[in-house]
Amino acid sequence: MAGADTAARRQKTRQLSSSGAVPTAPLVPPVGEQDEGRNQATNPVRGSSRLLGNTIAYPEQLPSVPFASYFKITRYEYNAGLAAARNEHGQQDALGAMGQSGMVRGMREGVSDMTQRLYGYTNQESRNRDIDARIKGAAEAQTGEGMFDWMNPASYGENGRWAQKESIIENQNYEGFFTDGQTMTLQDGTVITNAEQLRDIKDASQRHIAAKKSVFFLPMPNEYSYSYNSDWSNEFKLGTMARVMDDGLAAAGQMLVTGTAGAVGSLVNAAGVPAAINDAADFDVSGIIGDTLSGATDSLGNNSTLTKTNVLGLAGLAPNDNAVMMFSKMQMRSFDVTFELFARNPTESHWVNELINNFKTGMHPTASAKGTGGLLGFPDLWILEPWFNACDAEGNVQAGGVRHPQMPKSKMCALTSMQVNATPANQFVTTYSGKLPLQTITLSFKETTALTQSDLKVGHF
Repeated sequence: MAGADTAARRQKTRQLSSSGAVPTAPLVPPVGEQDEGRNQATNPVRGSSRLLGNTIAYPEQLPSVPFASYFKITRYEYNAGLAAARNEHGQQDALGAMGQSGMVRGMREGVSDMTQRLYGYTNQESRNRDIDARIKGAAEAQTGEGMFDWMNPASYGENGRWAQKESIIENQNYEGFFTDGQTMTLQDGTVITNAEQLRDIKDASQRHIAAKKSVFFLPMPNEYSYSYNSDWSNEFKLGTMARVMDDGLAAAGQMLVTGTAGAVGSLVNAAGVPAAINDAADFDVSGIIGDTLSGATDSLGNNSTLTKTNVLGLAGLAPNDNAVMMFSKMQMRSFDVTFELFARNPTESHWVNELINNFKTGMHPTASAKGTGGLLGFPDLWILEPWFNACDAEGNVQAGGVRHPQMPKSKMCALTSMQVNATPANQFVTTYSGKLPLQTITLSFKETTALTQSDLKVGHF
């Protein structure tokens, strides 16, 4: 019934517009409503954040080409990406745990709601809350219900002011808001002039909140490589302690000699100056000898210090660090991809533009409706999956394709860099309508968590 009501409203609006009544501003570009097939996008007014929930293929026939290899890139709203990390993609890591833990999720939602109430909402909910507040205010003004009308008996009952207000809001009977040329202006500057436009904006806002991901299909880049890198930078020098493991008795003697005196004094004692001489003379004979040797070798202060290492060097010997390089961490993988986007007609030009807008919008943080809040919401998360159109015995593409059998997918990624080249042919070219027929985009993704064997055992990473 809801779909029929919406269709009826749109038909009525078209009739009003054609008869010279108040025109209705379109919510989505015409090409988005007219195109059939995989490419579908819905955009709110005034160029605000592109709605999630899109499925865009370039070229449009790509998912139906037999045995084709291409990229499937999924864009997730941040919190939805956390939930999908383990549920959909098998990530066995802290990010997957954050998305699964009810305790963490509850704490995250509580902190988010509390802080955003104070500093301003950072996502599309801010737009929806603004619309709801203004609709409520307009409904109260239309019914005469004010802040203290709960004391008025006329507010109660089946036909009371409260019931009237709720009926207006629930049934979207907004026509009374726009009598005598009245308009409604949202926080982001959108001016609403009629009931149908308000319904469309409200519906779009709700769809945005409900939609959590978009999917993009793009040709495989001409060059695509991936690597795995680990960091073994934790160096542990065992030194002479390593000898204990092989020859404990000899190591004990070594430590008795080298561990009881200073550098030069140890060498002197080792050469045959017994401790009894120091005791008999009642002063540090070995220390004096050591200082004398030091003075002889460095009398003018321009020679190297007489250390054990240097003395050993005179004999052609050097200390053995017995260093052991130990594992520190895995480096997070990065993926750099470049896509060449050639628009052969106006429709493809529209979808190329949609792709670019989706990528550049998704890599930026969210903010309050006016962008002046004290907080920013995290940008979206991304999954990269090389895709393959497997076919049956008759050559028909299996529905939706499959993950490429020999190429790994990514874990949840952040889009860290995006470069758009509007002149890949080294000259600026446009069509008669100002469209760019050829553009290239270079995207840099970086995984938000590092791989472990647990990931590799359950996922195709």
